[in-house]
Amino acid sequence: MSKVPPSSLKFKSHLQWIAPSSLSTNQQTDDHVISLLYSKKLYDFGLTNSLLQENSFSNRSHRFTQNLASKKLRLQVMENFFNVHLSDLSFNVRNEGLSIAFIRMDRSRDKVELKILTEIDFLSLQKTYQTALLNRTEAEQKQRLARSLLAQSMSSNE
Repeated sequence: MSKVPPSSLKFKSHLQWIAPSSLSTNQQTDDHVISLLYSKKLYDFGLTNSLLQENSFSNRSHRFTQNLASKKLRLQVMENFFNVHLSDLSFNVRNEGLSIAFIRMDRSRDKVELKILTEIDFLSLQKTYQTALLNRTEAEQKQRLARSLLAQSMSSNE
């Protein structure tokens, strides 16, 4: 879309018959006038160049905006990708914590039966296990959410 005004040509024509003057001694001579006027703007004081430069800047700006949007999408995909890795690491840590809590609770059952450990200590270990299980479940949900966000950002990038 060019905003440059088209050059214009203007033609004016004028045809006139002039009757002999009443003061003239020779009344038989007819005077005729024909004229042709052509005009064109020779200089627009930089308007055309300014409009061409504006179009160029507008096109460059549009390309930069598209490039920026594309790079933002790439960054979003990268961020979501690393969030998936972080959620996997968090899940692994919490899963190991759950395993440790389960082993301690399971070993303490035998100690309770042998009266080496009290019921209160066993219930404390069971509470620790339940907390670890809850933490692992939360980490698993965050892992699913991170994977879902990555899939969405990758599909919107196409």
